[in-house]
Amino acid sequence: MLFLAHSFICVMIFCLLTNGWSNNALYALIFIMGFGRGYWAIFVTIAAEQFGTNIRATVATTVPNFARGTLVPVTFMFTELTPAVLTAPTSGALLAVLCFAISFYCIYSVEETFGKDLDYLEMKLVSKENQEKCEANPSINGVN
Repeated sequence: MLFLAHSFICVMIFCLLTNGWSNNALYALIFIMGFGRGYWAIFVTIAAEQFGTNIRATVATTVPNFARGTLVPVTFMFTELTPAVLTAPTSGALLAVLCFAISFYCIYSVEETFGKDLDYLEMKLVSKENQEKCEANPSINGVN
């Protein structure tokens, strides 16, 4: 939460208050903004903890790619807002508020895994008949 709040504050300063700043001042702000990027490791860890052990590695490598993939719709929204409706800094700030609002909502709504047994497997939904077969013969699922 602190990383996200730090990033939000830095992005708002960058988008709305840096007009006329010197190069060194902008570099200093970008350096300070970099400290907020630590949430990426936490983001991947939290995402991986939401799934069973058999697909945790897949989630840890896929979730960042989904996050990177959101650049396409955000860029589209930015290009649609910028020339006709708003200035570039205002469009960036508006999109930052939208993206950070979604991020804060997700942080608040994710299930807490502290104290939870994370050693579980995701199971496919199967018919009652197949479920009985699997329970009678565990080797069907690869469980010995």
